[in-house]
Amino acid sequence: MKKIFLVAISGLLLAGCYHAETTAPVKRTEPVVQEETQAVDGNTVVYGDNGFAPKSITVKVGTTVTWKNTGNKMMWVASAVHPTHQELPGFDQLEATGNGTTYSYTFTKVGTWRFHNHVAAGDTGTVVVEE
Repeated sequence: MKKIFLVAISGLLLAGCYHAETTAPVKRTEPVVQEETQAVDGNTVVYGDNGFAPKSITVKVGTTVTWKNTGNKMMWVASAVHPTHQELPGFDQLEATGNGTTYSYTFTKVGTWRFHNHVAAGDTGTVVVEE
């Protein structure tokens, strides 16, 4: 009887170990990226997989605007017109950067300044700078 009892207990223990091994949580191998669809604050533009959000912001002269890449595409913020960036010289990130990076520019001239992502030129937006 003891042998049967020990065999039964051993079987249950082995079954429990097998069950624990087969139901362990699965680890994700791909990063999870949460795309923001609205500006973090009044002076931040988010760049996600669907482009810039908001597409247009209005700020006072002297304001620093920050672009934050939250998507899977590279971001290179630059003044219109693509590819020369001459609408507002100096408003140019000068390099493409990935998720989690930011670029900031201080607007010192009143006007309506168009921008785009140099590596995805169809992604555009506008900064309106007022007194």
